[in-house]
Amino acid sequence: GADGVADVRDYLARGRAAALRAQALDPSLPEPLGALAYAAAIEGDLATAERTIARAIERNPNHGTAHQWRGIFLARMGRLDEALGEFELGVQLDPLSSIHQWVLGEGLAFAGRNAQALEVLERAAALRSTLFLPHLAERAMAEWKAGRRAEAVANARLIRASWPTKHRWWADGYAVWILREAGETAEAAGYANEIIAKLPAQSYQRGVVLAAGGRFDEALPFLEHTPHIARRILFWAGLFDRYRTDARFERLMTNLGCLDDYQRARETQARVLEKANAKK
Repeated sequence: GADGVADVRDYLARGRAAALRAQALDPSLPEPLGALAYAAAIEGDLATAERTIARAIERNPNHGTAHQWRGIFLARMGRLDEALGEFELGVQLDPLSSIHQWVLGEGLAFAGRNAQALEVLERAAALRSTLFLPHLAERAMAEWKAGRRAEAVANARLIRASWPTKHRWWADGYAVWILREAGETAEAAGYANEIIAKLPAQSYQRGVVLAAGGRFDEALPFLEHTPHIARRILFWAGLFDRYRTDARFERLMTNLGCLDDYQRARETQARVLEKANAKK
């Protein structure tokens, strides 16, 4: 999954078998197709994922999770403007889902619509009773970009203090980046070293943390392990902005096999940022 450290092949095989059984029992269900689409995306077959999720939506256009997943696939393919439409549909169809709100908030932040992202992410927080670190990290980043910097730093420190809470994904990288941007360089460096020592040896999360701390050369070997579904953060997340004009970043995209999607993302981001700035 997005932690990038487990061998998920057995889980995918069992999930596919269960989805196919469910589909055989009731061919009208959208959920089995959604599961098959997500499995294809995890393996990097995004064309199959997009076709399959489109079939799930044909079966039930009101299936909020299918729209959310389609949006995630589109964002990974560099098509953020289309992804936002899917995320918004997901929230409209299931407004009480904190996950739908979080994914929409993430997409809005990627598009430079930080104040709006923060409103959505605060709604997502109100819908949860437990800590979900990817959501908290996105909220902290949106707070920083919206000028609410004391809150962003407090949430970055909360992320650090949350170890060993699972599903950390890129939360530690975001938190290190915020502390470093806030001028807390010693704290950021100490946090980075502390968390790197705890992460599995080949985890791409090490790469995110190192990049957030300004150590891009050290980050690159780990970033080459970034799972397919998590590569959207390489395209869109603010902590990588400073590296995107670096030739080494383009080589990373080439090595990951997603250079075309990345170049599409750059064109899309320029378009959505222009639109976001025009609304200010």
